[in-house]
Amino acid sequence: MKKNSNINKYNKGLYSVSHLHADDEHAYGLPNFDLDSIKMPKSSRKHLEDQRKKYGFDDTETWSLNQTACVWLYSHIKMMLDVGGQIVNYDYPGMWSDEIKQGLITEGVDITKYNTDRLVFDFICELFEKADELNSMSDVDVAKVMDAEKEAIKLQSKAFRIWSVIMYRAGW
Repeated sequence: MKKNSNINKYNKGLYSVSHLHADDEHAYGLPNFDLDSIKMPKSSRKHLEDQRKKYGFDDTETWSLNQTACVWLYSHIKMMLDVGGQIVNYDYPGMWSDEIKQGLITEGVDITKYNTDRLVFDFICELFEKADELNSMSDVDVAKVMDAEKEAIKLQSKAFRIWSVIMYRAGW
C-alpha cells in the first residue's frame, strides 16, 4: 500500500497519525490509516488490505465508529474549506434561508457570531477538537475520565446536529 505523506494535513487537531505509536490503541480506526506504520503480523495486514480492496475501508474503522466518523468529517470539512474555498466564497454572509437560521439557533449556534458558512464549519471543527481533548484525558480517576468521555460525546453529537442543518451548504 502506498504511503500517503499528506495524511495528517487535514487531521491536525484530532488524532494525528504522526503522533501515534505502533502500540497506540487510537492508531486503529482512523480513516485511510497507513498500515505500514503499524507493526502487525503479515496475516493481519493482509486481512485489512483485503478488506480495503473489497469495501474501501477495513474493520478497524468500526471499532470506534463515532471517532472514525468525527475524524472523517473533521478532515473533510478542513479540506473542503481549503480546496473548495479557492472556488466558493464560504465567507459571504446572509446566504441562509430562514430554515437554516432557525435550525442553527435551535442547535445553540449564535448566528450573529457565526454568520457565514466558513464560521459554522469552523465551529463544527472546534467542537470536534474540544471533544478530542476530553477523550485524550489520562487521569487516574476513572470517574473523571468517564465524565470527560460523556462530555466529549455531547460535543460530538452537537457537531453532527449542526452539520445536519448546514450540510447542504457544503459543496463546491
